[in-house]
Amino acid sequence: MTLSGDVALAQGVDVYLAHMRRVLARLNSGPKETRVRDWLFIATPEPGEPPPDPPAPSAAQILQEVCEKYDVALAELRGSRKHAYIAKARVEAVLRLARELPHWSTPRIGRAINRDHSTVIHTLKRHGGRGTRTAPTSEGRVAE
Repeated sequence: MTLSGDVALAQGVDVYLAHMRRVLARLNSGPKETRVRDWLFIATPEPGEPPPDPPAPSAAQILQEVCEKYDVALAELRGSRKHAYIAKARVEAVLRLARELPHWSTPRIGRAINRDHSTVIHTLKRHGGRGTRTAPTSEGRVAE
C-alpha cells in the first residue's frame, strides 16, 4: 500500500470511529433500557422464571473429558495406534461429539479426531450414534 493509501485508510478509520462515538452517545442518552453499558451485563432471570440453558460444551472440552475418563493422551486419541483402550476412547469421542454438537458434520468430527469422515459414519452406524434412519426397501422407497 502506498503512503496515500495509508492516509486514506487512516481517514476512513477516523470517520468510522467518529460515527460510532455519535451512535453510542445517542444510545446512552436514551431511556435506561437502551443504554449500552446495561447491555454488557447478563440478564438474570426473574423469580419463577426457569434459568437459561447452560452453553453446549466445546469439542475441546468433550475430547478432554474423554481423555481423562480413559486415561489417554489427546495425541494418542488422534494418533494412529489401534489398541483397544484407545479405540474405545475414540468411539466415545465420536459419539459424544455427534450427540452434543449435532450441527457438526461428519467431516468436521473427523478432523477433530484426525480421522476420515467415512470412519466417523461407520462408528455412528455401528454404535448407534446420531439416530437411526429407516433403511430403503428394494423398490427404493423408505419402509414404514
